Amino acid sequence: MERLHFLLIILFIKTIFGQTTTSNFTSGKLIPFGNDQGDERMFRDDDAVSAPIYIPIRFPFFNQLYDEIKIEINGLILFGNRSYQGIDYKPQRFPVDNIICVAPFWADIITREDSISNIFYRQIIDPSTLGEIDRMIVNGFPGQIAHRSIWAFVVTWDRVPGYGLSVSFRNTFQAIVTTNGINSFAIYNYEQLQWSYGSASSNIHAQAGFNAGDMNNSFVIEKSFTSEVLSIVNDSNVAYPGRFIFAIGGDITNVACNTTNGLQVAPFRGSTYGGYEVRFYGICFDELNYIVKIDGQTISNCTVTFNSITCIMPIIFNGPSVSMEIFNLRNELVGQTKFLVDVVEDNSELLIESSTSTYDSLIEIDTNDTFTVRFKKDSVTKNYNFSIIITYYESIFTENYELIRIVPREQILYTSVNLSALDNLTIRYEDIFQHSTTRFDIDNIAITLFDLRIGILMKFAPPYLRLAYKLIKYSLKAVKKTRDLCEKWQEKLPQLPAPSTYELEVPRCPCRVPATGQNRFPLTFNNFQTDSSCSAHKINTCINNRGANHCYRRSFQPTGPGMKCCYDSNGLLLTNPEAGAGGLEVQTKSSGSIIQQIKHVLFDQLLAWVCCKLPSIITQVRPESCRKYHSQRPSFTCENVPLPVPSGGNGDPHFITFDDIEYTFNGYGEYVLFQGSASTSSQMIEVQIRTKSIESDSEDNKATAIVAFVIQNGNYSKIQFELFQRLKLLEIRVNNQPLDSDTFYNPSTIENLDEETYKVLMRLGRTIQFDDNHMSISQSNRTTFKITYSNAVQFIINIRDEYDFLNLVSILPKSYEKRCRGLLGNMDGDKTNEFIFQDDHTALNLTEQKSEERIFVFGQSWRVKPERTLFQYNPGQSYSTHQNIHYRPIFREELLQRYEDTPRYTLANANCQKIPSEKGREQCVYDILITNDQTMSDFHEDFQENVNEWQTYAELVHQDELNSAGDGLRFGSTMIYGMIIIAIIQFIL
Repeated sequence: MERLHFLLIILFIKTIFGQTTTSNFTSGKLIPFGNDQGDERMFRDDDAVSAPIYIPIRFPFFNQLYDEIKIEINGLILFGNRSYQGIDYKPQRFPVDNIICVAPFWADIITREDSISNIFYRQIIDPSTLGEIDRMIVNGFPGQIAHRSIWAFVVTWDRVPGYGLSVSFRNTFQAIVTTNGINSFAIYNYEQLQWSYGSASSNIHAQAGFNAGDMNNSFVIEKSFTSEVLSIVNDSNVAYPGRFIFAIGGDITNVACNTTNGLQVAPFRGSTYGGYEVRFYGICFDELNYIVKIDGQTISNCTVTFNSITCIMPIIFNGPSVSMEIFNLRNELVGQTKFLVDVVEDNSELLIESSTSTYDSLIEIDTNDTFTVRFKKDSVTKNYNFSIIITYYESIFTENYELIRIVPREQILYTSVNLSALDNLTIRYEDIFQHSTTRFDIDNIAITLFDLRIGILMKFAPPYLRLAYKLIKYSLKAVKKTRDLCEKWQEKLPQLPAPSTYELEVPRCPCRVPATGQNRFPLTFNNFQTDSSCSAHKINTCINNRGANHCYRRSFQPTGPGMKCCYDSNGLLLTNPEAGAGGLEVQTKSSGSIIQQIKHVLFDQLLAWVCCKLPSIITQVRPESCRKYHSQRPSFTCENVPLPVPSGGNGDPHFITFDDIEYTFNGYGEYVLFQGSASTSSQMIEVQIRTKSIESDSEDNKATAIVAFVIQNGNYSKIQFELFQRLKLLEIRVNNQPLDSDTFYNPSTIENLDEETYKVLMRLGRTIQFDDNHMSISQSNRTTFKITYSNAVQFIINIRDEYDFLNLVSILPKSYEKRCRGLLGNMDGDKTNEFIFQDDHTALNLTEQKSEERIFVFGQSWRVKPERTLFQYNPGQSYSTHQNIHYRPIFREELLQRYEDTPRYTLANANCQKIPSEKGREQCVYDILITNDQTMSDFHEDFQENVNEWQTYAELVHQDELNSAGDGLRFGSTMIYGMIIIAIIQFIL
């Protein structure tokens, strides 16, 4: 056959610091210190302890919190409000009672009459130095890739002599303690060690380690108490000579390597384009060399230490997950794990001006010699420089569409350039093809994928810009010699599978999606993902579906067929191709595979272009070939998804059961929100919540709020959300592994964005997929998240702007009816039996259901049992840390009696009048009386608006179902029942 050549050009804009974790620290092994760094100097003395140093946080150190530090001249940092006078200058072997310390080098130091030596110290809060410390931690603890320190304290013993020794012998070392408020670490850096004990120390050599003072948690570095302790200047537990790093937040496990969860990798997800470091950890590596295979590729030049293997990630062509394997030299499998691969959707608005050539359009090389990208002129492109690299991948397929090979190539265009000054970048196709090895006289099909990667230079960009511009992509496809492709495709139609053969292999499109208010065209809906080439939240899109307002994509498998579903401005499915309809895609556009994306272009997008768009451009008439193409890409029957009128509750916290009973339960601990299954043979879903006491201006106003939840939905990945209000931190864990803090936007990281960039960023949103695209977490704006599963279960999470409350919305299909239990009842339609205890025998009667005290007893029965908890706990915490079985809240009647006829009640009642429902006003008043926060009324109002939007949507869908019966519309018969359960989550100040 005549050779087909077309180019797939993807402009990939990515911050160069992205996922690379290698760094060369400042000269020597120590972080900068001294007067120029703003350090303070400890007075010169002998066997002295500094005055208390008060710190602005509560530092977690082996299950305790400390806000006071002292420095002991003999090489210790001490914690706690204790005098610590009289500590022996001779080191005492750990564990030692009542000495709470980190000890980088406990030995008899004297600086009293020495003018050369100094002991410098300072607290660190600047992002640059904290970032350097974080990179040290990740090098030693790959699983802490999400760690972001908020505070550190460094002490440097600079050229200190030993008591009674010649001043020719001096030691220089440094200790850093740091925390993100949850996890804590100690870093010991050794620059020079020339003596190990003073003349009065009875030949007792120095000790290095740490001690919690509880006779349980302590550690002594090997070679302590021996003359060889001086050689630790060349030793390490993190493969960096002269550096030791220890986790000091919780109970000691194994400071060398952790084998609890088997082989793991950090990061555990990343770009398909490679070039960044990945670290394997979780098992001990006690051999010198290993064989590492990633997606079948053998990786060379990896660095092996006893607790990790570090490699550079290659280009990954498959996805959305790939296998990682490690073998010893005897070819025995040592461990294996999975890596999640991301192919970023188009979000080029941040840097590139809009044009009609954007968003998955195609152009012909025969009639276009060049391709030009025009950059925006805004505060970012004017004030910061970028690097530009072009990478292209030659892909060869046989005429039967079988992949022969992919060959990547790369050219550096600019190492540092101002995009505003550059204005535009023009790429000539002939410059690209002169490097190509592809023959033009063969019958194979050649596809070249071009990536123009543009990265903001990390050194000069503030953190919020690094996040905003971390990963941006702009797409274009250019084709060559395609004029007869449509004709040849039509000739083959009798041999191709009929469209009906695909109908049971693809999901049905929803007949209607939300199209108004806060929920207007959500990023994900029923596990359908927004198609970046046609989004209502972007400008100048839907080039390939003119007339559509928004499109979604979904497939049952990451490869093979899928559906593209497009909607008008009212949220109704379009079925007429001339109006912008989508339809069957023979090869779905996978979000995690370069190969699959190329197949999608070859099988679907290119055919649509050559059969429909190209002839229309030439003749200005819709050709017969286009109707033929769309007959092979039908929309099939849609599926109506009716929802009931939504109900909910919010506050401290208020719940609504599956059968629409509202109540308040203020337990303190971890509870089963609900358990359920869709059938006797299906997997169980369980949601557990954690509640904690709310701070109030009155000790008597006792109430709790949900501060964390965890979801285990059958065999899907386990999801855990946990908020830390004091840190303004949302931690999201997937299968117990925390997502990198840069994965999603949060208020604290984007609050400094200029208004234009912020608006663009919020329009884009973010979606991260897991489980071969069967589960996703999306963020539609900085305060709204959604978890979507392929089994029609959904959760919506909304955070208040003040970052102290959160709504949790749960939507379940009707198949769970009569198969649920927990705080939310049993979903059987019978309100008389909703409050069944965990023992499955005790139940509240109708009279007892009116008693807050009896409902409290019911709620307490659903406390999670220790052996059944799904939560992953932070170091130093456990199940018992979060339980208070003796807690008694204030009930509503008591609260109203306390504040009746007071200005506090009058003001609360006035502010809550804007809430339309009587029950909503009662809840609003209750929450304001508890918290004394009048802005709670705004959050209740926002919540009510959200509920009203779902009510409107539910009514529209119900009316569609009625109309379909009389008008013969193509609605499927599947009915999905959804109950919305909302709990406002407040975090502790």
